[in-house]
Amino acid sequence: MKLVLDSSAILSGKFNSSDHEFYTSPSISQELEKSEMNDKFQYLIDAGLRIMAPSNESIRKVQAGAEKTGDIHRLSEPDIELLSLALELDGVILTSDYSIQNLACELNIPFLSPTDDEITKVITWQYQCKGCAQIFEEKQKECPICGSQLRFKPKKMAKV
Repeated sequence: MKLVLDSSAILSGKFNSSDHEFYTSPSISQELEKSEMNDKFQYLIDAGLRIMAPSNESIRKVQAGAEKTGDIHRLSEPDIELLSLALELDGVILTSDYSIQNLACELNIPFLSPTDDEITKVITWQYQCKGCAQIFEEKQKECPICGSQLRFKPKKMAKV
C-alpha cells in the first residue's frame, strides 16, 4: 500500500515502515527539515520515505474539489500538495487534519489517522457574516452589507 504522510503522521511514528511504501510532498519535507523533529524525519528518509511533487493536473483537481466543498480557504499549500500526491498515486493519506480528511472524502481518497481522530461527517462549507448573519457561498474580505468579518459555517453535512 502507498501511504502519503502529512507532518503529524511523520511525527507520530505510529506506522510500520516495512509493510508499505511511504511518500510525502516537498512542502511537508521543507516544514520538517526546519523543525525540532528533523532527526525522526531523516530516519524515515533513510528508511525509504520518498519525497515527490504532484503534477499540476492533480493540483488543479484538488483545488477544484476544495472550491466545491469550501475547504479551499481552510487548506494550506502543503495540504493541497499532499492530497494531490495521494490522488496521483492512488494512495492512502495518513493525517489527523480534519480539513484534509473532509476533502479526501469528497475526492474518494482513502485516509487513516495516526491518532484515531477521524471525521464522522463530510462538510460542505459556506460563509456567514458575524454581524448581520448574511450567508455567502464564496469567501469575501468582509461582508459587503455591513463590513463585518465572515466565518466558516457548515452548509451541508453527510455521514462518512
